[in-house]
Amino acid sequence: MDRHHRSGPDVTTLTIDGTAFTSITQTDTSYSCKIGTWTAGSHTYLIQDTNIHGATTSYTGTFDVVNPPPPTIANIVIVESQAPKNNVLESNERLVIKWTTTCTLSIISQSLIVDGTELWPINGSYRSYNHSYQLGKRKIGTHTYTITSTDSMGDTSIVSGTFTVAAPIPPSITNVAVVEVGTTTTDNLDPGKPLKNYLVGVKPAWRRHTGS
Repeated sequence: MDRHHRSGPDVTTLTIDGTAFTSITQTDTSYSCKIGTWTAGSHTYLIQDTNIHGATTSYTGTFDVVNPPPPTIANIVIVESQAPKNNVLESNERLVIKWTTTCTLSIISQSLIVDGTELWPINGSYRSYNHSYQLGKRKIGTHTYTITSTDSMGDTSIVSGTFTVAAPIPPSITNVAVVEVGTTTTDNLDPGKPLKNYLVGVKPAWRRHTGS
């Protein structure tokens, strides 16, 4: 607030929502006052300036206070927690759920519910950015999760979703070969010579020429 007249010592008062503030600071014709924190909503202020002659000037206005945005829960993934990994969630694998939480205020509580059961403890403190929980092995089928985060103002964010666990992928049989047994072999499978079957995922190396 600025004062633009000089008629002698003035008295300036500030009232907000009916409460008077006396800690007014003057710098030449400018005035300021620290008013602290306010609840969300619209607030009304009244500034009055009275000069030495008793003449008073009043100024009334309003200001709005809004709550900070609630926590943001994002980057939710459910992945395999151990190698080997094939990017398929299978019932014989241990799984982990990961997510990030950001907030302009302090987070005072955070929870994870999977298939109706709250899981605890969550890895990562309330003040950290990254969070996770080791889900372990899950049955074949669709599963639900709910992540809840609450800040110091009591504002809550809730994110729910699903993930699907599949049956383990069966082993595959490839590169089957039938070769002669022994150190001396030919490229042909001759009658009367012992043969050997290879039923493996990766065909082993063998010699197909005469000699050791």
